[in-house]
Parts: sequence; structure tokens; C-alpha cells
Amino acid sequence: MSLQLIGTGKMFLASNLWDVTMNDKTIYFLSEKDVQTVAITELGRELSRNEITLLEDKIAENIPWFDAIADAIRDVVPED
Repeated sequence: MSLQLIGTGKMFLASNLWDVTMNDKTIYFLSEKDVQTVAITELGRELSRNEITLLEDKIAENIPWFDAIADAIRDVVPED
């Protein structure tokens, strides 16, 4: 069984779908509605399905995930 990671264009194998879906809680995600809201503000119109598809990888590449997580850890988790 294989699953496609949204926005990455990469595939990975999951031997047990239960483990992948039940033990890997999503902390934060962007929806298509979020993208459309920004498009309306920036362009004055919604994006086409094709335009959204073209943006998926670019959005993921531009978010500093590691820094955001590291900053949150430093803010919330006390140092030993």
C-alpha cells in the first residue's frame, strides 16, 4: 500500500495504514480555503485547480518548519 504526501509529490510505503493515520497526529495544516483567502487578498480572485497544484510544493518549501517548531519548543518546554 502506498500513500501520497500532499504537496510533496513523493510516495512512501506504509505497511500498516493504521499506524500511519492513528499515531501521526497533524499539528498544523493549510487548507485550500486558506490558500484561496490569500489569493483573493493578493490577486482579487480565486486560483484555479491547476494553479493550486502548482503552488503546493512551493508553499511547503517556503515555510520554515524547523525554526517554527524549535521556537515553539523553546517557548513552551522548560530547559533541564
